[in-house]
Amino acid sequence: MAKALQKVAMIAGVVALAATGFGAVGGASMLLGNTVQAASLAATVSSVATVATVVSVAASLGAQMLMKKPGMIGNVNQVTISANAAIPYGVGRSFYAGSQLHDVGYGGKVGKTKNPFLAKVYVWSGGGPIEGIESFLMDWQAVPFSGITALGYYNDWLYVRHQLGARPEPVALAGHWGAVPDWTDEHKLSGMAASILSFRFDKDNKVWANGIPAFGVVGNWARVYDPRNDSTYPGGEGAHRFDDEDTFEFDRNAALNAITYARGRYAIDADGNQTIKVVGCGFPKEAFDWPQWVAFANVCEANGWKSDGTLFDGPGISLWDNLKRICAAGGGMPVISGGLLSVRFQSPKVALDTISTDDFADGERVIPGMRTYRDRINTMVPMKQPPK
Repeated sequence: MAKALQKVAMIAGVVALAATGFGAVGGASMLLGNTVQAASLAATVSSVATVATVVSVAASLGAQMLMKKPGMIGNVNQVTISANAAIPYGVGRSFYAGSQLHDVGYGGKVGKTKNPFLAKVYVWSGGGPIEGIESFLMDWQAVPFSGITALGYYNDWLYVRHQLGARPEPVALAGHWGAVPDWTDEHKLSGMAASILSFRFDKDNKVWANGIPAFGVVGNWARVYDPRNDSTYPGGEGAHRFDDEDTFEFDRNAALNAITYARGRYAIDADGNQTIKVVGCGFPKEAFDWPQWVAFANVCEANGWKSDGTLFDGPGISLWDNLKRICAAGGGMPVISGGLLSVRFQSPKVALDTISTDDFADGERVIPGMRTYRDRINTMVPMKQPPK
């Protein structure tokens, strides 16, 4: 809270005009697409009933923290399988069932069993390196591991190797039982959070009696750029740099995830340059309306509004719509204003001016009184009495 108090200093100006009797009302709503799960949103209402009076109301962090949490949207347990699948991009913290890249049985003949080993490769998110994979779930239960070896029920039947998506990855993911067919040292998946799962066939049909159950990971996904932590930004303090993804840090703040997606995430070429965009919009630094985005980040931080889930980048998918989905988790909407990428969001606003009696026309000010009862229009409709 102390951090939020340092960064959030807002004054809401509410003007009550003569003979009106009420002030301004502000609200926020939330909608999320794909598997993006949102954090909390609702309405902030302020009413002022003093005639010909200007009231300045300080934004209340305590009141904002009481916002109602919304529900979740999206199907998180669907595995994506395609020869040219869209690239998943995880934001915040969420579960994802993965995008499958490779699936092959191998191992020759062991005893009386042919190809007793199964290798599956899944990509969880682009834009790596991610913050980390929190847990591996099978049948919606977290599986304990010692290194790459599953413990408990799946011990000796399941092995999982993860990579966070370093740029570049030093080595490719390797199967537990030697070389995996059609998977070489060139399959490094740099910049991709991914895993290779190695399953051993159960000839007694006990462990995998009903097949391999639904599985996936809970991850803390994309690291983000925060201009408030960039000492080159006016008022900022820290090592973040817009052009260097290696300085980014993990944060579930909806505004910061929107800024980072709007910037885009890049691969590193052979010369060490970040020139190949993998996911995101690709707006340059000078195209942002930074004061507005920083204000949006402050409001999201004060309210605890987070963006959690998975987006997809690929042919036919609107990057602008993806950006809107991330912003919506904080009650915002990206807009182009004055040739810059800006954001419109709900929050208390600073009063630009005040209106008093001196601002009205010169001379005597007369307010007509109420008409007498006799002068009003009679709205009663007389009806003829029926004959007795």
